[in-house]
Amino acid sequence: IVDGKPQGQKQILGGGRNIKIANYEKLLHSLDDYIKVGFDAIIADEIHRAKNHSSQTSKALRKLSGQAQWVWGLSGTPAPNGLEDWLGVLEAVSPGVLPCKGARGEATKTEFQARYCLKEQLGGGHDGTPAPVFAR
Repeated sequence: IVDGKPQGQKQILGGGRNIKIANYEKLLHSLDDYIKVGFDAIIADEIHRAKNHSSQTSKALRKLSGQAQWVWGLSGTPAPNGLEDWLGVLEAVSPGVLPCKGARGEATKTEFQARYCLKEQLGGGHDGTPAPVFAR
């Protein structure tokens, strides 16, 4: 388990153990140290923490998972606010997989919504807002 002060974390990350366990906060504070390790596999529990594509957590996880051969995202609530949350989750698990790129060549929320989320009146919310529909 990667824990403790930064120097102790570096020793654990560089140690001979094949499995490392850390929380998102540790990842954010020591991202460069994690990237240096070069993990073959990453299992990101509570992947919905990366749902906000522009958050620091999502960006850090994308950097780390972009180097791994295998990445799994686990969550009981992958899209708690709607289909728009899938952009951050999918890009965190497989950076660059989505074809909805903006001007800088990165996936954007606007492009993702335009390609995959149709706003149609299918029951929607109690306030009359349309329900999102996942389209292909």
